[in-house]
Amino acid sequence: VYAFADRRVSEEVQNVTPEPRSPLFRHEFRVEKPVRRARLFVVGLGFYELRLNGEKVGQHVLAPAKTIFRKRILYDTYDVTSELSSGENALGIILGNGWFNGQKKYWGWQMQWHGSPRAIMQLDIEYTDGSKSRVVTDGSWKSSWSPVTFNCLFDGEHYDARLEQEGWDTPGFDDRSWSPANVVPSPGGKLASALHEPGLVTQIIEPLAVYEARPDTFVFDLGQNIAGWIRLKVEGPAGTKVVMRFAEQVHPDGMIDPSSSRAALQTDHYILKGSGTEIFEPRFTYHGFQYIEVTGYPGTPGPEAIEGRFVQNAVAPAGSFSCSNDLINRIHLCTVQSQRSNVQMGVPT
Repeated sequence: VYAFADRRVSEEVQNVTPEPRSPLFRHEFRVEKPVRRARLFVVGLGFYELRLNGEKVGQHVLAPAKTIFRKRILYDTYDVTSELSSGENALGIILGNGWFNGQKKYWGWQMQWHGSPRAIMQLDIEYTDGSKSRVVTDGSWKSSWSPVTFNCLFDGEHYDARLEQEGWDTPGFDDRSWSPANVVPSPGGKLASALHEPGLVTQIIEPLAVYEARPDTFVFDLGQNIAGWIRLKVEGPAGTKVVMRFAEQVHPDGMIDPSSSRAALQTDHYILKGSGTEIFEPRFTYHGFQYIEVTGYPGTPGPEAIEGRFVQNAVAPAGSFSCSNDLINRIHLCTVQSQRSNVQMGVPT
């Protein structure tokens, strides 16, 4: 278990204006000597994705876990020894609203937290000669907007690929148009190491079928109800908007029935940049579904256009069950599947 230093040298950074867009943060630093060990401690509220030299750090999704942020905030620890390069390095953080900056319609008067996304990070580097250095979040970081133009845990994510800034998380990127990050206070909670199993994509599910329910409206059937999201593969002209809606059931006419989602819109948008095969996979939303309604897709999509991503906290099974009755086995499987889908949040499926 690793903890932040007693002397608080990292500062939380925040984007300028609270709104549904997702901010980017970046910072460059140098490594001048051979590295023995490097440990990175980070938390981003509501959710974060950490980048180092152009690559995602770790496999965690929908992190950190929900806590009472004014009392306790859970940070993650990563060993990044092998990810550091001699010379210039670049750190990047993408932030989503998550539980911290949620939609008021879900909580009403019970809403306990609200504020634009913010992060705190500390990188401790130990060199082979015994010396040490530290990289922290502070006012020297730069901030900009990401291609995520809207993100809500239950309502979905909108992504405009035309807004991508290639290489933003790599050394040497020209960030002169970016703004200095704001240094802001903590929500008040004590920082504590996350000891629970992380949220992960644990299973990839291929659609069993796809059909055209109405002109330009295609419905994909995964064959089972899951919690998570999809990975979309698409080609088309720049500016084309593909809309994906998620549901657990369909109407008799084949159109999706979103009634089980209640207030949750469960809708993702992807706007193409027009550069060959494009891949979209959301970061900061989470759906309960078996069926996906797709509109605006250029041409006629085949089953390979979509893959289901089953997301759960990676809790290891404590046992197993099987008997001679197939119905009871299926009931048990459904029970396990429901528990796996809901262990991280209690919803959506």
